[in-house]
Amino acid sequence: KCENIFLVNFKGKTKTDFLNGENIFIHIPFLIKCDHPDLGFCVAIYNSFGEIVSAINTYHINDKISFLEKGKYTMKIEIPKYILNIGEYSINIHFNDKYGNLFKIVERCLTFVVVDDGYRKGKFFKGPIPGPISLVPEINIDNF
Repeated sequence: KCENIFLVNFKGKTKTDFLNGENIFIHIPFLIKCDHPDLGFCVAIYNSFGEIVSAINTYHINDKISFLEKGKYTMKIEIPKYILNIGEYSINIHFNDKYGNLFKIVERCLTFVVVDDGYRKGKFFKGPIPGPISLVPEINIDNF
């Protein structure tokens, strides 16, 4: 069972609008009804055109999930700053077993907006940044 999904910023403040220069934390409270569940999750992020931007799955932590006992838990996922481009996004949650067999999909359980903080564009560029993601990697310029 999964309900009350919410987003917070680095200060822990619940929000639905973020600057592209701040980390976004997805909090997904869930209830485990039996010890040692055969359970996995996929958090699918879609843009406003319905295109999938990222599918964040739990296959790499299935061993941790399988040791959970009955109780309430919160899964916390960090989306680093300058990954998502500006725009509106929605989240679907997929519930599956550790092999990927799907049990249930909760569609559009949360929507949020990413707005431009101006940093990525620098001082002169004014146009839109194309693509679903907006990386700002460290760039080194070496003198030969």
